[in-house]
Amino acid sequence: MNYKTEYSDPSDIVKKTPRKKKTSKKVVYKENHIVLPSTYTMKNFEKGYDYHGIWFYKIAGKQGVKMNKFTPESKADNVKVDPDHLTTSQQKELSLFAMRLINDARTQLKIAPLRYTERAQKLANDVAKEYEKDDFSFGVYKANATPEEIISNHDVPALIRAAAENGLHISQNTIENGATMSEDPETLTDMKRQIFNSIRDMIMGKNNTYIEFGHANGLLDANIVYTYYDEDGQSITDPEQQAKADEVANKEFAMSFSAPKDGGWNDYHFISFNKYCEDNVPRPW
Repeated sequence: MNYKTEYSDPSDIVKKTPRKKKTSKKVVYKENHIVLPSTYTMKNFEKGYDYHGIWFYKIAGKQGVKMNKFTPESKADNVKVDPDHLTTSQQKELSLFAMRLINDARTQLKIAPLRYTERAQKLANDVAKEYEKDDFSFGVYKANATPEEIISNHDVPALIRAAAENGLHISQNTIENGATMSEDPETLTDMKRQIFNSIRDMIMGKNNTYIEFGHANGLLDANIVYTYYDEDGQSITDPEQQAKADEVANKEFAMSFSAPKDGGWNDYHFISFNKYCEDNVPRPW
């Protein structure tokens, strides 16, 4: 196509290369999964969890973050949502999404998978309500807080109240892992992206500016299961020991969302529990 200049002289016609129309890149939808690096083993986890977090992150976690990237799962997920008033089906969908990611890692480590239940969903929803009553967020903590204080920044009174409402008796946090975001999600895709990145980073030991695997253990129950491993730390060969490991790791799961009144942070609550999370229940380990 020829474009005329501002002059009327016909000789002043300038040929220009036609502009190419911008074409949006086609989105390829696919189901998200978490894949652990080959170096992310139970034996290495135990070493990293106890004393050598930075070492474990360097040989496994860092690669795991790079390997696992979120992709939108469905065009239908682009629907606008109100995170504070999710429908029952949306709550379940997000819980199943989060559980799939966690169970990906648990299965690769041969740890019993989590299972979604309506009871767990009610508990997760009640936790979110109690956090909002207290106007509490994981993202708000005292000035000069230590890494340990930041990691343990949970609303324990809210957890105790919500647990009691659902027949669980706890006196400390034995049921919750949490993540906080400053960006407001607008769609299910936004929420799934935040959930994916949170779970991936927790499993891989990446916690903002420092490295820790406490949240990874909270999601995976790896440290408890490892107590049933053979002396060589490679596997469980005794069927009786395997049955015990499966029992302690067999937990109900669901997740929920909350936001404090100031709107500065948005929290995701990942709730998992079994009878061994309660007070005064003898632990078989």
